[in-house]
Amino acid sequence: MSNSTPKFVFVDFETTGLEPHIHVPLELAMVVTDDELNVIASKSSIITPASMPHWELLPDPVRRMHTANGLIADLI
Repeated sequence: MSNSTPKFVFVDFETTGLEPHIHVPLELAMVVTDDELNVIASKSSIITPASMPHWELLPDPVRRMHTANGLIADLI
């Protein structure tokens, strides 16, 4: 692969909700691919909030999603 090959960066940012003044970030993931979407590199990092959110106060869809994908278990 040459250095001139187009590359794409996909970013996924998980939070406790959609209100930036209330909710906090939990995870950041990035995947870099070539122009044929072959993965070149990937990285995922858990972000530990300064104060852990009260999980029972999360909106139901967010709590269900992060319980199902294992993110809440990774944080506690």
